[in-house]
Amino acid sequence: MVGIKVASITVSKTSVKLWPGYSETVIATCTPANATLPSVTWGTSNTSYVTVLNGTVTGVGGELASPASAIGTATITASPADGKGGVAGTFTAANTSFVANTAGPAGGYLFYDSGSYDTKGWRYLEAASSNVGANHQWRNGHNIIIPGAQGTDFGTGQTNTSAIIAAMGAGTYMANDCRTYTQNGYSDWFMPSENEANQMLFAVSSIDYAATLYLFVSSSQVNNGSGNGCRGFHCLSPFGWFDMQNSYTGYTVVTRPARRF
Repeated sequence: MVGIKVASITVSKTSVKLWPGYSETVIATCTPANATLPSVTWGTSNTSYVTVLNGTVTGVGGELASPASAIGTATITASPADGKGGVAGTFTAANTSFVANTAGPAGGYLFYDSGSYDTKGWRYLEAASSNVGANHQWRNGHNIIIPGAQGTDFGTGQTNTSAIIAAMGAGTYMANDCRTYTQNGYSDWFMPSENEANQMLFAVSSIDYAATLYLFVSSSQVNNGSGNGCRGFHCLSPFGWFDMQNSYTGYTVVTRPARRF
């Protein structure tokens, strides 16, 4: 028998934007705190668009083949588990299609959809809202070959970044600028690999590389025997990727953090 009933429930978000297969967790808080049964029952108004389990909401659909069939909005409800008529907490969860250069979960810019989560555990890439690394080197005074920092493909930027930081340690340099970057409560950023940075350059309209930048730097190290190179995009004529000195610095020599989800 319930003694102190739940009077109301508040949820940590008023709305959630999802992509097929992407999940976010919302916290429900019961009032009063000393309620006898301070727990909730979750429900969704449309399981064709969004499912919910213990506060984790997930956009329905996992593959590029037919994401449009699952695009829509559902109301998610956190109801008092004691069933005594307390006020439920609700929020909207919109399942939407991937569109490059639109806002991602962290408020940055979506720029890549791999098509599936499969075994890698991520599907989408998001760019931060701002460049970082101006006047900073790629390296931190160490001219070495870093095992594990030569990845160029999609999905390798995070591994590159971790390898660079493990080798370079504390200090002010581009990979660490990306790792310590935060935006809208998200702190899982990394320095993009060559392919990731290339896609980012041409998908994110706020990166005005043709007019304002000199070099856009990736986390992909060039293993040329001396450890003194990395892959960078020359933003002025002649345009294109090349093996650059990782000691280059300047106000227009930058990178931009990325995150995957």
